[in-house]
Amino acid sequence: MSTSLNTLLIVIDSARYNNPYSVFDTIRDTVKQFGGREYTEVRSPSIWSLPSHVSFLSGISPSEHGVMQNTDSVRDDVSLLYDELPGESGVFSTNPFLEDSEYGLTSQFDHRVHEPDLSTEGLLSHSKEVVQRLFRDRHIVNHLKTWIGSQDEQSWNALVNLMDVHTPYIPETMQYSNTRGVFFEKNTRYDGDFDVSSSQLSVKQSLYCDCLLSVSNRIKSIITYLEDIGELQNAHIVITSDHGEGFGESTPFHDRDSVYHYNSVGDELLHVPMFEIRPDMTEFERVDSLGSVTNLYGLFTGELDSVCCEKTTASVVFGGNLFSEKPFSGEVGNVLYRERDDGKIEKFVVSGGGTAWSTTDDSDEDVRDLVMSSVENDDENDISTSGAISSVTEDRLNDLGYI
Repeated sequence: MSTSLNTLLIVIDSARYNNPYSVFDTIRDTVKQFGGREYTEVRSPSIWSLPSHVSFLSGISPSEHGVMQNTDSVRDDVSLLYDELPGESGVFSTNPFLEDSEYGLTSQFDHRVHEPDLSTEGLLSHSKEVVQRLFRDRHIVNHLKTWIGSQDEQSWNALVNLMDVHTPYIPETMQYSNTRGVFFEKNTRYDGDFDVSSSQLSVKQSLYCDCLLSVSNRIKSIITYLEDIGELQNAHIVITSDHGEGFGESTPFHDRDSVYHYNSVGDELLHVPMFEIRPDMTEFERVDSLGSVTNLYGLFTGELDSVCCEKTTASVVFGGNLFSEKPFSGEVGNVLYRERDDGKIEKFVVSGGGTAWSTTDDSDEDVRDLVMSSVENDDENDISTSGAISSVTEDRLNDLGYI
């Protein structure tokens, strides 16, 4: 698509595609109103935020770009998506991977929703403010609207990462959950223990779905605002997620259920929603072909017309062994999705130890060869560097359950 359009990328953090309720109907109906597109088979390149964000901002898969752990960052000399797009750029999120400069993703933006005060007192007050605002996406959305409205005739590009769906799940309104569930969620959190009962996970999933409903209404308000101020007809909009979320689903390739977005490569964590609106789309289209979040880079730079692909990969550094309950091993799990000629999507998984699994009848050796040849690292695409993170960022990551 032409880069002469204004661009808006809305990332709903932790939003999975399949849910027990129709939580995306509001977004779907809004997209249909403007003749957009829904992708039903999009896969994320990772099960958590940092590697996934780096992938769609660089167009490079995690196995190649190397930013896989929360102490990794993007090198200063790397050109990312918003360096390539013409016009002003802004990022709107309280996600520390996007807001904190130490991860190397902030320099591509001309405007940020919150500029940190680097004084000691400021850092302390900044940390408190982040805790207070962290799951209040309405403030992010209001700031976005104000910024877009101030651009006048200047072209603009915005990345919005909405965090209200990320654990803890505290919805603004309750359709599927109740106040007892909110009280339970406020007093429980992920602490490294995956032994969560099915009844607890059911409560959490109801809260999660209500959070998705709240965010969907916010996204509708953004699109309606763009229409009201006459900006929609010149905007290329994509709504998607960086990864999914698990609520106790069993996975055939290891003996640990999918809980939150940790230590699993189940489809609950990798299959994500995606919607697209742009001026040349006049009738709603449902696309059931395989697609990749990584291809957003090419879609917005104009190199690609869609995010569809014949195959795509995902890579994850696990806290424990992918196929068994072991202490931290730093093992890398690799996944390959491939679409057949008849449209069926196949999945292949290989652990760092070489254990293989697939949805096909291929031998373990063939699966290993197929997956590993697909994730072979090209050193020229390695854009990572590693180092210690600040105590403020460490506290924020701890609040989100990453540490």
